[in-house]
Amino acid sequence: MINDYEETEELEPISDPNSYKPAGQQKNNNKIILLVVILIAAAAVVLGYFDIRHIQYRKKIEQAAAYQDAGKTDQAKQAYKEAAALQKRNAYPYTQLGEIYLDQGAYNQAIKYLKLANDREGSSETYTALGDAYTGKGDAQKAAAAYKKADKQTDTETNQYQKEKAGNTNGNLEFSYTDICVTGGHTVKSGKWLYYTSDDAIYRSNGKKTEKLQNNYGQFLNFYNGCLYYECDLEDGGCGIYKLNPENKKEETVYENSDASKSIEWMKVYRGRIYYVVANADLIDNLQPGSIHSMKLDGSGKKTVVDSDVYYNSVSIDNGHIYYIKHSQREYVRTDLNGSNSEDVVSFSDGLYANNRGAREPRVVYTDQDHVIYWLDKKIHVLNLKTDKTFDIEQPDDVFGYEQLNHDSDGKYYYLLTDDEQVTGRGKGNHLDRYSVWRLDSDGTNYKKLYSFESTMIPCQSAYGDKICVNYYTGARQKVDVIDAETGKATTYIDLPRDN
Repeated sequence: MINDYEETEELEPISDPNSYKPAGQQKNNNKIILLVVILIAAAAVVLGYFDIRHIQYRKKIEQAAAYQDAGKTDQAKQAYKEAAALQKRNAYPYTQLGEIYLDQGAYNQAIKYLKLANDREGSSETYTALGDAYTGKGDAQKAAAAYKKADKQTDTETNQYQKEKAGNTNGNLEFSYTDICVTGGHTVKSGKWLYYTSDDAIYRSNGKKTEKLQNNYGQFLNFYNGCLYYECDLEDGGCGIYKLNPENKKEETVYENSDASKSIEWMKVYRGRIYYVVANADLIDNLQPGSIHSMKLDGSGKKTVVDSDVYYNSVSIDNGHIYYIKHSQREYVRTDLNGSNSEDVVSFSDGLYANNRGAREPRVVYTDQDHVIYWLDKKIHVLNLKTDKTFDIEQPDDVFGYEQLNHDSDGKYYYLLTDDEQVTGRGKGNHLDRYSVWRLDSDGTNYKKLYSFESTMIPCQSAYGDKICVNYYTGARQKVDVIDAETGKATTYIDLPRDN
């Protein structure tokens, strides 16, 4: 023991008596160091093992997706099962297996894997698919329970990013190529930001600061889980759907169709999927029926919901149902999200379009909160689907006609946009026409004019809670005003030159 000490002393003399360590303690320290080294090495081996398994998992997922794209569903299922074995707590491969079996009509297998996915991480997408599987099996009670969980999960997912519900409201997405009711999802709100599409760009503003997000015109704006989704026409014809992260301004292509004869005439993000209408691009001169489709948020899993006879406008999704007009029969119908169980709601076979111009065509504004708001015989009607009762909204005195209708999220008020005179502009030239925003109670009474303004083009009205947005044009400028529904006080959020 002394020799050991003396040798150490010769190499490094001890100047501090407190630093002296007995030989036994030194050996214990060496053992601790060795143990730490062993543990670090073991951890490295374990981490390396899991890293290898993760790489193998990603390869299996990519392989399965490639098989799906090639239509090789049996190989895709096998690859997803192998991926699930590599990461047993990951819900994704189980979700994919469930949806493959659902598409094949193997409802029991679909239910098995979708339940396994929800056990790991419940999502609106998997609960919706589970509801579809139960619907296909004929179990309406379990389907309703699954859809209810999907709605609850949608709110949970959405509230992580924003206070508003996912996507955008049906009233704000309502669209038409006729000379009124052209809202078309030109604005959407999330948190403090109002997102707005101009002639050639998409912006966002909080009322004090305005940011340009991208340089193309978009419409049918939806905000979901922190990202903006919208439709944009392609330069050489055709159309596409895009996803934009507003924080880093990164844009991703979700879907593109280069067929110049086709266009997207409506879209909505709902329960983790994108629903959209594909119709003839030349609606004015060659009005043809379209079709309704859906896909996942990344563009995969495309499905045809209604394959034909869809009138291009007035499509809504409300409480797990799709509402649309049958082009051939002029009937407003309701169907499940997968296109099954269609039933008639309102007939337009012998009605006049509700404006003073007397145009004849079927017209529904939108369906929301189990109420159908539609134009017929120069009036707006509100049909309560639960009570099957209808009340009329009469046109205010001293106005020429209706333009657009929205409502607040609590069902307390309707907001009506009117043209106050027989307008001469209608988007042609620089003539300023006068418009007004009205508030009325939910039973169609107690009109109050909140705000008036002039525009050279047809304005668009959107509603978010107790706020109303109007997009309009004053010659060389484009504006968005936000109006308080209680006081009528307006704040200009966006004021930009039109050539910006």
